[in-house]
Amino acid sequence: MNNNFCFHFDSNYLPYGMTLIDSINRHIVNSKIFVATLDQDSYDFLVSQKISNVEIIKGQKIENKYSELIDLKSSRTKVEYFFTLTPAICKYIIEEFPDIKRLNYLDSDIYFFSNPQLLFDEIGDSSIAIIEHRFGFTSRHNLKYGRFNVGWISFLNDKQGTECLNNWFDDCIEWCYQILEPDRYADQKYLNKWPSIYKGLKIIQNKGANLAPWNISNYKIKKIDKKLIVDEDELLFFHFANLKQIDRYKFKTNLSRLLISTSGTIKNEIYIPYLRNLSENIEKTGIRLSHKKNIRHKSFFINILVEISRYIRDFLYYDIIELK
Repeated sequence: MNNNFCFHFDSNYLPYGMTLIDSINRHIVNSKIFVATLDQDSYDFLVSQKISNVEIIKGQKIENKYSELIDLKSSRTKVEYFFTLTPAICKYIIEEFPDIKRLNYLDSDIYFFSNPQLLFDEIGDSSIAIIEHRFGFTSRHNLKYGRFNVGWISFLNDKQGTECLNNWFDDCIEWCYQILEPDRYADQKYLNKWPSIYKGLKIIQNKGANLAPWNISNYKIKKIDKKLIVDEDELLFFHFANLKQIDRYKFKTNLSRLLISTSGTIKNEIYIPYLRNLSENIEKTGIRLSHKKNIRHKSFFINILVEISRYIRDFLYYDIIELK
C-alpha cells in the first residue's frame, strides 16, 4: 500500500533522480516508482536503463490530459512551470492508476538512508501527510516561504486525499509563481492552510524524515549500531538542497550559509555516501549538476558586502567535499 512513489525531473536533474531511485531500491522492497520525465533526454535515458519497478511517464501525456497546462507554459518561468506540475503529476497518477491506495510525492534531491516503515506507521490511515520545514535559528527567516516543505507529501486515494490533491491542482493552475505573497508562494505555501481544512491530515513528527540543511542544526546526529540517529529517531531520508558541483569530484554543500561546518558525522555518514552514489550517476548520465546562479543586487556596495560575507562564512564553516 505504502510503496508507491512519484517525482519528476528534466535532464538537468537526471543524476539526482537516478540517485533517488537507487536509494529507494536499496531500502524499500517491492516499491513502484512513477517518474514524470520533462524532456526527451531524460525519457530516453530512463528507458535505456530498463529499471523493472520504474513507470516512465512523459510530461507530454500529463499536458495532454490537462490541456490548461499547455497555456501556462508561456506565462511561467521553467521553474514555476515545474512547480505547477507537482500536483498535476500526482493527480495524473492516481487517476490513471486507480488501484494505487497511497501515493507519496518526493522531490528528486531526496535520498533514503533506511526503510521508511516507521514513517508509514506514524501516518497510519491518514488521508494526507506533510512535513514542516522545522527551520533552525539561522534559517527561520525562510518561514515566510511556507511552514511545510513540498519535498514529501503523501496522499491516500480516498475522498479527502483526492479532494486535497484536486484543490491543490486547481490552486496551482490559477497561480504558481516565485513571488512571495501573504498566502502564496509557488506550489508550497498553499500547504499552510491544509491543517485547518482537512481533518484527515497528519503532520509528521519523526525527526528522521526530511532532515535537511535548513533544520539539521536543531538536532544531534550520531551513529549507533550502524544506524544514523537524529536525536532519538533513525534517519529515514535527507533532502540535499543547494548542493553545488565545483568540478568532477568536488562538491560544495553550502552548509556554510547556515553557519554549519561540513564535518564529522554530517560529512562522513550523510554527505559522502550520497555524493559517491550521485557521482556514479553523474558519470553514467554524462550530466554535470546545474545550480542556481547567485542573486545579484542592483547596488554595487550590497554585492560587495554579500561577497565578503560569503568569503567569511566559507572560511569559518568549511563546506567543500572532495571525493577521492
